[in-house]
Amino acid sequence: MNFLWNKLIQWFDRISSFFMGRIWARVIWVFGGVSVYDTFSLDASLARWLLPRLKLFRKVKMLHPGEMTEEQWDEVLKKIELSMCSIINEVKYGIKPYADKEGCELLGKHLRSLWW
Repeated sequence: MNFLWNKLIQWFDRISSFFMGRIWARVIWVFGGVSVYDTFSLDASLARWLLPRLKLFRKVKMLHPGEMTEEQWDEVLKKIELSMCSIINEVKYGIKPYADKEGCELLGKHLRSLWW
């Protein structure tokens, strides 16, 4: 009898912790604005947030950094955009990234130049 009671307690503990974790994640999302699930793969979460903004930035860009021509700056933005797409595809579809290293390095190098 004691064995069954222990199994029942273990089962209830697993179920309750599962639901409490989901409830807690939802509370954080509602009041904090960020879901706990976004921190699982932060690079993909940032890439999903950044990609549409990069696409729009390429369309409306008015200036480019002084040390580059407009064509060079557009090429840098394309590589960064391709990198963000490959990170998203890796997480979504399991496709290995093919250009994310160079694009991520360019994003880090030119982060302060992403304005107009």
